[in-house]
Amino acid sequence: MEEQVTGTLADGRTYRATPYAVEILDAQGAVVETIDLSEVMELRREGLDVTFRRRKGKTLTLRGATLADAGRLETTVRPAIPQAPAKSGGRIGGLFKWGCLGTLALVALIVISTMLTGGSSDGDSGAASTGSTTTVSGSGASNSLSTKEVGTNEGDVHFPLEVGAVGEVQQAKDKLHRVTIVSITDNATSSNEFEKPSNGHKFWVVEVLVENAGPAEIYVGSWKLRTTADFEYDPTIAVGFGEPLNLVQNLTSGAKTQGVVVFEVPEDAQPKFLRYDPNILAKGDLYFDAQ
Repeated sequence: MEEQVTGTLADGRTYRATPYAVEILDAQGAVVETIDLSEVMELRREGLDVTFRRRKGKTLTLRGATLADAGRLETTVRPAIPQAPAKSGGRIGGLFKWGCLGTLALVALIVISTMLTGGSSDGDSGAASTGSTTTVSGSGASNSLSTKEVGTNEGDVHFPLEVGAVGEVQQAKDKLHRVTIVSITDNATSSNEFEKPSNGHKFWVVEVLVENAGPAEIYVGSWKLRTTADFEYDPTIAVGFGEPLNLVQNLTSGAKTQGVVVFEVPEDAQPKFLRYDPNILAKGDLYFDAQ
């Protein structure tokens, strides 16, 4: 019997997921859409949002009513998403498809490669050139592979991670999110005696106020905490720290919502930045930087 998991979406609909398909059901239990997992090229999960990129048809994002709903959905369908196949044989392997012509082309390629590499060794120079590829020893190698600095995409904005800080990020021309840091508690203790972090971990809690400062309706965005060790953490479900922030709420113009967001991190972890993402499918995030 195949595994079947059900859950609730933020818009009130429900889902029924198996390792082969995801069915979206309306309030009456009727199937209104089916996602064939064999047609899904990529699966992404960020907070409450699970995004399916399909070979045909539009990319679809399902927002869970809770983190648990989103997590069950991802866990069920993730094994069914095919991994990108490794290229077999590369350019040389492809030449053999053409029979004799392929063999001649391969011979020519070997001759040219030999001519290009001949005499290229430079003794103790520390660099060897083979064709169009250069391998450099020493510290210079790491510089060529440096990653793009986080938070430098178009639309990204930065504010200090401190109590009272107010930041704004533009999701679209008529959608403006305003976020205020109300309080920050490191190594927080729950009022519920049974709510404890796992061994070697602690709770890091931030209380925020989210406001729709634009004319169009918005949905509350998602959160991530990055530590100075460059590990990123999603919010965790925990009680006893105050009223949780409603992560699936929509806000009309001028509306506000306030609550706590809880992260479970290693005991020695320190925040590098807190990121608020108004839309995971678009550029432009709000960063509260600790450094």
